[in-house]
Amino acid sequence: MAAQTDSLRKFAILASKAKMHAKAEELWQRLVDANNEDGAARYNLANAQSALGKLDAALTHYDAAIRETDDAALAKACRANASCACIKAQEPDRALQYCQEMDSPTALYNLNTALRQLGRQDEAIRITWAKILGDAPPKLRDYIQSRGRDRSITVVCVKWGAKYDATYVNKLARSCRRHLQGMGRLVCFTDDDAGLDDIVEARSLPTTTMKAWWLKAYLFSDTANLTGPVLYLDLDTVVCGDLSKIAALASGSRFATLGTAAMRNENRSGGYNSSVMAWTAPLYSEIWALLNEPGAYEVITNCVYKFDHWLEMVIEDARLVDGGVAEYASLTGPPSPQISVVCFPLTPKPHEVSDDWVRAAARGSATAASRRYVRVKRKNTTVFLNVEKSDSFGGIKAKLAEILGADAEKIHLFTSRDESTETVDTAFVDNFCESDVVVYMKMDGDKGIEVDEPPKPSA
Repeated sequence: MAAQTDSLRKFAILASKAKMHAKAEELWQRLVDANNEDGAARYNLANAQSALGKLDAALTHYDAAIRETDDAALAKACRANASCACIKAQEPDRALQYCQEMDSPTALYNLNTALRQLGRQDEAIRITWAKILGDAPPKLRDYIQSRGRDRSITVVCVKWGAKYDATYVNKLARSCRRHLQGMGRLVCFTDDDAGLDDIVEARSLPTTTMKAWWLKAYLFSDTANLTGPVLYLDLDTVVCGDLSKIAALASGSRFATLGTAAMRNENRSGGYNSSVMAWTAPLYSEIWALLNEPGAYEVITNCVYKFDHWLEMVIEDARLVDGGVAEYASLTGPPSPQISVVCFPLTPKPHEVSDDWVRAAARGSATAASRRYVRVKRKNTTVFLNVEKSDSFGGIKAKLAEILGADAEKIHLFTSRDESTETVDTAFVDNFCESDVVVYMKMDGDKGIEVDEPPKPSA
């Protein structure tokens, strides 16, 4: 009888290895029928049934094997395979009960996947960081512990040489503070901090033979002392709208930057343009470390001219910013409300153009003084509407009504002046979305126009 059982087991093993799942199920079932306390047979039977898509039957045998075996390794394997089977079957709730009961890399892998299937990604990340913390070396430990203290985003720039003066940095700081809620600070890495405003934190660039755009690499060094979400902007970019969507990429799992397809001056697609970068520091330290090795910069720059090309070589799977950024040369007028950043590669530079919207963005104001604009603020959404100088208030109300889907007769405009906020005219809409809509309108000059003045809305 024992010899017959051994022979049957050998054939069952061969069937399993050959992935003949139906035959393996039949043979392992015969072994379980002969001895229902055979934990190994139940484990292998469950594996065959899992491969055949028989989840409930497989879990029954995994559970029985866990109960009946004294072999810790076998019990761990049962739990690991059971959780995998549940994940593949899109039943993450059932997977959790198995992977939470064991402590192994496989358990954590499956726990991460199951929690994400359940929409509990934040929980998965928190648990994983806690596990990593236990064995983390000093720098990684410091980073993990700093995550809970300050997750505000750090905006950074690089000013080197005489091409851009402090005015560019100060303008960038003001516009970012206006358009990025939760911004911690703007840090400027520079070789000359003269003229920088108090709202800018100056940090020194290293003493190095690197020049120009290659100094961006220093942002990824340990000595740059950046932690958490980081958003980098070139000094010749103009921030003209809400930065929140672009900034959110800094908290993602991948390095993000611009793609070349939307940049006319690049004349290529599929590449990177580092005018805008977003990442979680101190990740991607190899960008600097490889360049900073003695002799490496000279060897690399003999073959690679642009820092962007270096990024393409080191980071092969960057996330490309999808929308929100335009190249100045591609615009035929003021940028649309969907544009947050306008890049000025090559020429002209922002100080060389006379567009009203560029000057307004540099002041940190929402609109240009020589035109009227209307800003419609609905909950967390902001839309800008250009209003012609010739438009009457009736015409303005009609345009607002079209945007809001509201009755024009319920839209009230009144004039107020507050030079500190540069808000001139305001509109409120009766009984619209529980008073969550406020419309701000910038106008040129004192027109002396009579307007309706409804009661001010409650705060």
